[in-house]
Amino acid sequence: MVNDAGIMPIAPIEALNGGGMGRMIDVNIKGLLYGVAAVLPQMLKQKSGHIINLASVFGIKVFAPAGLSTAPRSPLWRH
Repeated sequence: MVNDAGIMPIAPIEALNGGGMGRMIDVNIKGLLYGVAAVLPQMLKQKSGHIINLASVFGIKVFAPAGLSTAPRSPLWRH
């Protein structure tokens, strides 16, 4: 599985409302977890498989106009 899902609203943090933040968390974090949960049973059954998570550089470097969207990307980075 290759996970490259993510959304990045270009707005300062103070301009984002609860719905915009919730959607970003749903796609960027929960989407990753749901994807893994969907493929993991088959991978365990066949005793093989790979999960590749692609992440944005904004997970480690803040891009001011992107505001809040930088935070949900950092869990994908291996520090």
